[in-house]
Amino acid sequence: MKNLLCVLVCLVGLQLAQAQKTELGLNLEVGHSYTTQSVSVGTISQEMMGQDIQIDLEVVAAMSFKVLEESAAGYKLDVQYTSMVMKMKMPQMEKTFSSETPEAADPLSGMLAKMTDKSFQLVLSKKGEVLGVKDLDVLMNEAIDALGDLPEAQKQQLQKQLGDSYGENAFRGNMGSMLTIFPAKPVAVGESWSSELKLDAGMAMNLAMTYTYDGEQGDYYLVSGQGSLSTPELGATVESNGMAMSFEMTGSMSSHLKIDKKTGWVMAGTAEQTIDGKATIAGNDQMPEGMEIPMKMKTTTSYTGH
Repeated sequence: MKNLLCVLVCLVGLQLAQAQKTELGLNLEVGHSYTTQSVSVGTISQEMMGQDIQIDLEVVAAMSFKVLEESAAGYKLDVQYTSMVMKMKMPQMEKTFSSETPEAADPLSGMLAKMTDKSFQLVLSKKGEVLGVKDLDVLMNEAIDALGDLPEAQKQQLQKQLGDSYGENAFRGNMGSMLTIFPAKPVAVGESWSSELKLDAGMAMNLAMTYTYDGEQGDYYLVSGQGSLSTPELGATVESNGMAMSFEMTGSMSSHLKIDKKTGWVMAGTAEQTIDGKATIAGNDQMPEGMEIPMKMKTTTSYTGH
């Protein structure tokens, strides 16, 4: 009898343990719209020709997501940027570009205005993976073309500025950082899982995160993450002002997220990144010997949604 009682106690304990596990993932409603606003505030510190230079950046994006279809694979959504703002401060210059001021003299504000309230498509898995993005780069190119007869060099510069903050690669990275956070199976409080993501918004980086389910708070599940960032093994190379520039950078990232229990949508959260390393400009006509630039980057991103 005692042995039977022990077996029953063990079975009940096992069932309770199983019952305490939580399924985390997206549970969106077809026809319903969800919103997200992200605010990224960052500082780039670099040393050039013996001088310390600091650049302060702020990028704001408000977006709406309407669920068009649901399938076993996930969701197809219609996405629109509803507001876009970029602020930049560097020695002897401070600029603000905004979709709210299309009449401003700068072409970039006009481009931002032309990109807002225009639709593109997103496909998400129920675990938050970005499976596809369609028509965002087309939308961006149409905004550039609508500005008229700008010099080709200026068009390319504007395209890079806009693309680095709001283009397809930047969008994939932002959505991935916010939503590629769910475990493959139900988890108990304190349980952890891993996630890997490739970021490419002006500079290619690999993000490896470990997320932990921290429990519940009212209508929310709480998830935190810790991880590392690094440029690819052979470095990340971009072209800037006609010069080839490569980056060798490493860093860390931490995040804290509140996830709606009903929908799985991120309702609030923060992510902090710290990166340092160097940029190397290859030898060119303007700079035959090239240049090595030590640099540090720190960015804090906050998310709000409903």
